[in-house]
Amino acid sequence: MNKPIQQLFLFFSFLLLLTSCRKQAFDDFYGRPDNLAPAIYQQLQAKGNFTNLLTCIDKAGYKNTLSNAGYWTMFAPNDDAFKQYLQAANVQSAEQLPDSTAKKIVTYALIYNAFQTDHIADFQSSAGWVANSAFKRRTAYYDGVYPATINGQALNVLSNNRNGTIIPYLSGDNNNKYVPYFYSTFMATKGLTEADYKYLYPNSTYTGFNVDAGAVVNKNIIAENGVIHEVNKVTTPLPSLEQYLSANPNYSVFKQLYEKYMVSYAPNADATHRFQVL
Repeated sequence: MNKPIQQLFLFFSFLLLLTSCRKQAFDDFYGRPDNLAPAIYQQLQAKGNFTNLLTCIDKAGYKNTLSNAGYWTMFAPNDDAFKQYLQAANVQSAEQLPDSTAKKIVTYALIYNAFQTDHIADFQSSAGWVANSAFKRRTAYYDGVYPATINGQALNVLSNNRNGTIIPYLSGDNNNKYVPYFYSTFMATKGLTEADYKYLYPNSTYTGFNVDAGAVVNKNIIAENGVIHEVNKVTTPLPSLEQYLSANPNYSVFKQLYEKYMVSYAPNADATHRFQVL
């Protein structure tokens, strides 16, 4: 080997070594920590008793979301919860649920931001935590555009998301629904007891950490992208007052009067455009 070739060989060997060292340093600094918990989707897989929920997550198109970054709280119904839900719905398996139903279940179980029990009852204000003042959280679920018949005309409409203001609808706010929950420190601070919970949910058992009519049976399961609280009941989105009245024929006359004197509709160009392109 002549000298120029030998020097060139040594140069590339040094360059390769330098690159390898820099990559090792980069991986050591920016790589995934060994003690970091798996993401929510993988945690649910590892637990083994969330097979139906995982099926719904897949059908809803949320596998990638819950396998990667984010900062969620998930009130995750276990397989026993789904067994009751599917039986009541007269469905054999979660696979048979419509994709729209699966998405409702998943998105209503997902809360923005991660809350362990040390802060689940605290209200997150602009000034900081307000202890024992929270009983509901904003979920990833929203109704969006829905069909309605107005003065005999079939239209697509949105509910307003700004009550008591000059501007009834603000673009970019999907008017996400909130899920109610009842934690022991909140209940005690507000002077509420098991009897108060039972008044709302007479067929449920108060445990000190309830989500709607269900109970948390395993709390604070830490994940890379949030925290999981295992629940024993599938919770679906609660209806709005309008939806409740529409679904109950006993209120048909009242609903007609209410819509006649208290409800108005106005075109919204931005909402129309978003509906057309999305």
